[in-house]
Amino acid sequence: MVLNSFALGQSFAFSAKVREEILGESEDLLARVSTREGVWKFMEETLNPTVFPPDTADPGYKMRKNTMIGAMRLQQTRIVKNVGCIIPTVYDRLIPSCYPDISATKPTAESFGKERQFVAEEVVQPPFTEFAYVYDLASNNNITRANQLLNELRGQDWLDLETSKLVIRNTYYNPGVDMFCSVSITFAFLSSGGIDATAIFRVLDPQRHLLSV
Repeated sequence: MVLNSFALGQSFAFSAKVREEILGESEDLLARVSTREGVWKFMEETLNPTVFPPDTADPGYKMRKNTMIGAMRLQQTRIVKNVGCIIPTVYDRLIPSCYPDISATKPTAESFGKERQFVAEEVVQPPFTEFAYVYDLASNNNITRANQLLNELRGQDWLDLETSKLVIRNTYYNPGVDMFCSVSITFAFLSSGGIDATAIFRVLDPQRHLLSV
């Protein structure tokens, strides 16, 4: 029985290519995101064009170099204003509300939106389970439809001052190298203002280990 391993070089090259397509060579596109509006702009103008094809009616679009499998998931963690933070008395007439850091309080599971239409879901992330607000953009959307859905979500203030963290997840498949790349982009909304943005790219090679007798 022989266990063969190969294609490690291809996996690094694949993840680097996906990273460059989304973030650019210098990754300035992610580093420049510092506001909620900047997050929406990043998703619409930078991320979505690398995920969704111009025309899903084209039978060859699934065989593009990098094709998304499943859906792009937006997962939001929220806090409650004025819980876990204190406004000094000298400023309480000028500053009506404070928004704590997620480390200083527990995430909320309360519904939100003008009609309380956004409801928390129990999300399992081994070894933990947490409540989060999830929105999926299916891979059968073209870029026009994907941006339309994104702007509808934006118009309902899905990201607001009580948003503490947004994680965007999706998975690419490249038929040329027969590998998957899992992408996770996190925007942490800081209580002090600004955004801390990070990205992780992980590659799965289903053919990395071949078992032969």
